[in-house]
Amino acid sequence: MKIERYKYKGLGFPIYLENVDAYKFDGDIHPIIDIRTISDWAIRFLIVKNEMLTGDHIRFIRKYFSFTVMEFAKEIKVPEETIEGWELCGDFPTNISTVMNMKIQNYIFDRLLKKDN
Repeated sequence: MKIERYKYKGLGFPIYLENVDAYKFDGDIHPIIDIRTISDWAIRFLIVKNEMLTGDHIRFIRKYFSFTVMEFAKEIKVPEETIEGWELCGDFPTNISTVMNMKIQNYIFDRLLKKDN
């Protein structure tokens, strides 16, 4: 069976998937999804996202690259408290500057480029 439109919330923010294969078990419908593929797609989407990153996006980025708050803070050269504050924004945009937002997007791009090579 197929689900025409499925809202996946497992990354900390919603991702809408279309035409998802699914199966029925005990009366419930369960989507068949590859979480790694969705995560890889989502991280690439955040590189080109025009809106400001949300706290949930920051947390996802940090966890995608397997960083603690301290490690991620060192990577992008901000205090740990800044990362914690951004993440507390949840699904709302952070108070991040446009320049820092672009710096994080560039960081993602550079990390993925190095990973692919």
